[in-house]
Amino acid sequence: MNINELKTSYKLLNKKGGDVILILPKDREKNGTINIENPKDYGILINAVHIAILAYKEGGQELYDNVVEKLRRNTDKSFRLYMETLFNVLPDVKDLATNLPEKKILGEILMTTEEKITPKGGKITDFIDK
Repeated sequence: MNINELKTSYKLLNKKGGDVILILPKDREKNGTINIENPKDYGILINAVHIAILAYKEGGQELYDNVVEKLRRNTDKSFRLYMETLFNVLPDVKDLATNLPEKKILGEILMTTEEKITPKGGKITDFIDK
């Protein structure tokens, strides 16, 4: 996949001179690429994550849960792993809420959904008899 495909087909990136700019979830919603009212990710994880971020930002945990279930990502280990990876590669900056709200939202989602998404056998404590 090349940058032009990510720019034109997926509407995920913009090229500005020599720079590549990732289009934010809210801007992808504005240009009609994704939406939370009729969520469809077309099998593309970044679409699912962007839709999830928008849902959480707009309606909190309840809307997030509904949207992720409609996307059938509520038990998808790759979805969770992708969110964790994205959280880890986004830079740490001062005042996340202002400077990188998507990372702040991802962190909140990851903290509140860990038990729901991680399947049985996904944690070492699943193998300990209680």
